[in-house]
Amino acid sequence: MQIQFEFTADDAIAFYRYYSQHSATAKVYYLIFAIGLPLMFLTVGIIMFALSDLEYSWLGGIISLALGVIGFFITPIWYKYQVVNKVERAFEKLIKTKPSQMGLGEQTISISEQGLICTTATNQWCLPWSRIDHIEQNDAHIFIFFNSIFGAEVGYPIPKRVFAHEEQMIEFYDTIKDFWHVPNK
Repeated sequence: MQIQFEFTADDAIAFYRYYSQHSATAKVYYLIFAIGLPLMFLTVGIIMFALSDLEYSWLGGIISLALGVIGFFITPIWYKYQVVNKVERAFEKLIKTKPSQMGLGEQTISISEQGLICTTATNQWCLPWSRIDHIEQNDAHIFIFFNSIFGAEVGYPIPKRVFAHEEQMIEFYDTIKDFWHVPNK
């Protein structure tokens, strides 16, 4: 089975958004940032308040406790609008300034017993089934996640708009799932 499509900047951004909301790594960073930081302020506040023996040293403990409580409400919002959006804007800028490095353009994907064969105007490579970690989908894309040679999890989005009808998309999805689950891959 083979599909051809135009891989666009919107596809790359859709993958980034999906990955940043669903990956285990992104969730861990979020928990560390959104819960760990306010928890640190609360802990410091409790320690400062408990150890205060001078007339005004309890004030630092109360301020730290207040920062911790406020942080539980503000940090998740700040994380979303400052950290995630800033990274997304940098990603969009990279796509616009260096589209060839992002693999944008005409793509052909073929399914073989060895793996997925991806062909662009300038390159061709095979993604072996053994390197694929998991396959997911949402309303607009099929996401194939695999481990890079550097150990990092990366992915490849396939837009569902490239299929003539839903049955063709389901057949493609089921075929890659079947090849991927073959024993001794």
